[in-house]
Formats: sequence, structure tokens, C-alpha cells
Amino acid sequence: RSNKSRSSAASDVYKRQIRNAFDEKLVQADRLLKNNQFAKAKEVLQSALEIFPNDKRALDRIHSIDSTLLVQKSIDEQFEMLLARAGEAENQKDYEQAEKLYHEALALKPNHALTSQKIEESSRIRKDIALKEAKSAQTLARGDRYLREKQYENASKAYENDIKLKETDLLDYR
Repeated sequence: RSNKSRSSAASDVYKRQIRNAFDEKLVQADRLLKNNQFAKAKEVLQSALEIFPNDKRALDRIHSIDSTLLVQKSIDEQFEMLLARAGEAENQKDYEQAEKLYHEALALKPNHALTSQKIEESSRIRKDIALKEAKSAQTLARGDRYLREKQYENASKAYENDIKLKETDLLDYR
């Protein structure tokens, strides 16, 4: 063999090695993308572009990652805004609104356990309030009945019980 053909063969081997290294980076990036490891995948693709700077496949994947990350950032921002608004609604004791906002947040991130817990908590508080308000209404109705029947001592006790109920139970939530 001539020096020229040996040099050409060595050059072909070198080119194949470079191509294989590049292709391996694309495969590695694809594995990372399947596991939603976008930032790492982008780093691998950028290192692949150091080998072949204008490779359309690598450039397209990076563009796709950037778009996905932008959408994810928007979802994260919406999610955080909904959680903040739900927290404000809780602070204002508007548990119905808080629960509604937590449901909206959960629609954006269905596996967010803390949000699910907050929904359950808001629902439980609303049910507790409804029960206590019903108990208060019954106590007031009993007091009103005693008053109509001129049983003033019983009416007074019923009204006092209602006041105590409201001072203790309802103030926990209102």
C-alpha cells in the first residue's frame, strides 16, 4: 500500500470515530429527553454541536428543548400564581375560592401531593363550617321557639349556647 492510501484509510477511520462520537451524543441526548432531563440533554446536544456545528438534528432538538422549557416555565409560573391566590383566599377565610384555585393548580400539575392535600383540607374546613352553621341555626331556632312559647330562661340558654358555639367553633375558621 502507498502512503497515500494508508493516510486515506486512517482519515476514514478518524471520520467514522468522530461520526460515532457525534451519534452517541445524539443517542445519549434522546435517552435524557425520554426521562425529561431537558437541561442535561441540551448540554449533551451542545457538546455534539462542537463536533458538527450545523447539524440540523441537534439544532432541531435544542430548539424543541427550548420551546418545552419555555412552556414548562409558563406552567410553573401559572401554578405558583394559583397557589399564591389560593393561599390568599385561605387567609381571607374564603375556603370555597381556595379550593377552586387549588383544583386549577392541580390541573396544571396533577401529581402535586401538597396541592391535593390543600384541596382535602379546604373541603374538610368547608364541611365543618357548614355543619357548625347548621348547628347554630338549629340552636337559634330552638331559642326562637322558646321565646315564642314565653320560656324565657330556656330561650336565654339557647341563645347563650349559640354565642358560645360561634365564639369557639366558628371563629376557628372565620
